[in-house]
Amino acid sequence: MKSLTTIFLCLTAIALILFCFTEDTHTCKWQSCPYKGITKDKWKQSVINYVGIENEGTDSYYIDMLHMEYPQDEYEELENKLLTHTKK
Repeated sequence: MKSLTTIFLCLTAIALILFCFTEDTHTCKWQSCPYKGITKDKWKQSVINYVGIENEGTDSYYIDMLHMEYPQDEYEELENKLLTHTKK
């Protein structure tokens, strides 16, 4: 019984370590999303790399940044968020 408790404690410790050290990465329902697995600290650079430096600040850039923030939203919802934000 003591050895089962030890094994359980070791497995629990390993699970906690893995949970604490895994970074939050981008996930969404789109199979072809170029941003899957990107961590939040790399969002901006990843979007620039994808849309091109010349497109930084354009609607396509902001739509992609909104997609990173709201991965569950449909494209139309992201467009509405962009339009609402730019009207302010």
